[in-house]
Amino acid sequence: MADWAQLLGGSVLLGICITATMVLPRPHYLLSIGVGVASLAAATQASSTLLSRYGTFEVAVASTFVLFGGAGVGYRLAAAALSHLARDSEIPHIARSREGTGAGIVLLAFADPERYSPSWVARRHERLTDSAGIDVPPTAVPFVFLAQKTRYRSMRGSTTGIVVARDLAARVAGVLGPAEGLVGVLVAPADDAGALGVAVAELASRGAARVGVVVLGQEDSDDVDQAKHALDSAHPSDAGVRVCFGPSLWNDTQLAAKLTVRVAAALADRPSSECGVVLVSQGMPPEWERRHAAAQEDENYFNQRVRMLLGAQGIDERAVRIAWIDWQMPDVTEAVRHVAALGKTRVVVAPSTIALSTLEYELDLDHAIDSARLPSTVEVVTLPCWGTDTGMLEAIVHSARSALQARGCAEDGTAEISSATP
Repeated sequence: MADWAQLLGGSVLLGICITATMVLPRPHYLLSIGVGVASLAAATQASSTLLSRYGTFEVAVASTFVLFGGAGVGYRLAAAALSHLARDSEIPHIARSREGTGAGIVLLAFADPERYSPSWVARRHERLTDSAGIDVPPTAVPFVFLAQKTRYRSMRGSTTGIVVARDLAARVAGVLGPAEGLVGVLVAPADDAGALGVAVAELASRGAARVGVVVLGQEDSDDVDQAKHALDSAHPSDAGVRVCFGPSLWNDTQLAAKLTVRVAAALADRPSSECGVVLVSQGMPPEWERRHAAAQEDENYFNQRVRMLLGAQGIDERAVRIAWIDWQMPDVTEAVRHVAALGKTRVVVAPSTIALSTLEYELDLDHAIDSARLPSTVEVVTLPCWGTDTGMLEAIVHSARSALQARGCAEDGTAEISSATP
């Protein structure tokens, strides 16, 4: 009986280790590989002992069934447990120091973590399945983790989006610090619903009575809704801390003008009749697209304004197309083909409403352009996303000032979490 128990236990542990190897980052997955090999060896030894003891066909079939069946059970058990990784940060008690009358700013960043994180993948997967209607079979969930881990590996293990956000925070502090009485400018990842509350609590402990939040992405989104709900449940107003969201960056007319200048610089050595432009946004699942109409309006307003400004500089507005990297149509491949079909020999692909670099921008954008299979006579120039561009910095400063000067933040007393109007 002990041999059967060893066979079953070893095979179940093997299945768990297979899932762990797919999910865990280095060096943890190396440990799971070692444990998996030991489990396989133990199960194989038990199976060999049973065969040598009984030597019947029935035992051979039964031991094989237990080995593969146990591994499958272990795999499914571990896959089902992955949902427990989707935990947001816990918001500490928000308490403002007695003499605190300062101001703080939080940049809510739509950026992937610097390095691969299973909890980030779990949160992202849970949000897509719960609110975006994306259905993934439980047995396929480990492959979602493996895919993201592989994407990070192709990026040499790290992305720059959240690092750039911290750089922007330091620059905003340098611009606003002396004039606004800032106690700090912090970055909170938008995918972690509790991160905003953690940042507000930290600023309150430094003496902030007012906190302005600038969203480096789309304010009308599920991620921001979750962050607002988590912050509201922490009751910052009870501690005398007033929180206001600044206006959307994509409502900033100067930012649209800055993008026009960047695009025009990439087309400067060609006649305008030979030039086309594809304005690229991130994209969101259809269910979110229906629920967050304001996000679509902001993107459309921004892109149409850029299109109009490019038209004023002689670019054919028919050759200025709008596309999305993911989820929405037309995609980048279709848009680039369309512009090339109009006879344009230089096409500028410009991330328009992508504030920070993401995996999709770094990996999928170039692949989408290559998939267009354009003639050799067509040159495609891809602009970097906004990052630390001076236009983005100015737009963030403007939004932050609007948040701190908004009625809910500038007045004495407490106020609910609110949004500043442009």
